[in-house]
Amino acid sequence: MKSYKHDINNKNILSSKKNATKQDTIFMQDYNEKFEFNNLVASVFDDMIERSVPFYEEMMNLSIYFILENLKDWTHTIQKTDSVQIPIIYDLGSSTGNLLLRLYDTFSTHNICANLYGIDNSLPMIERAKLKANALGADITFLHQDFLQTTFLPADIITAFYTLQFIRPIHRQNMIQKIYNVLKEENIFMASLL
Repeated sequence: MKSYKHDINNKNILSSKKNATKQDTIFMQDYNEKFEFNNLVASVFDDMIERSVPFYEEMMNLSIYFILENLKDWTHTIQKTDSVQIPIIYDLGSSTGNLLLRLYDTFSTHNICANLYGIDNSLPMIERAKLKANALGADITFLHQDFLQTTFLPADIITAFYTLQFIRPIHRQNMIQKIYNVLKEENIFMASLL
């Protein structure tokens, strides 16, 4: 793990803490509205998640390591223009794109090519993710969609970190079944709950 960890930890520009445009002070103010992932939350989300999710940084690093291990048999010379099947990776509830941005950077370092898709039902989160990806020149597709309604391409890896708890319990089993149905044989679904 050390070789990947070194690559991941030395990318300060991708550290969500470094990318936070504002420090999260939302709940230090009078906030009587129902919590939602609106513009205000999106503007401080990177700082918010770093401080409120235990071991967030470690989860990101372990996820990238595990994804790299899963893709280690893929050739490092695949280009998006080749006829070879490029791995497809979805991040459900991608928020401001932290995982996919780090994954893109790590893939670039290791000469791995993949189609990366981030899906989130919060437009402010997707807009922020797109801004970050554009600023870094990262080829990632961010979609403002409800992933319960999304039509997925056959996927190699699907992640849903800190996302499933926001799906109504009555819909969770259908979502998991949908993910299972679109995963290619012997590929992976990674999820975590708070």
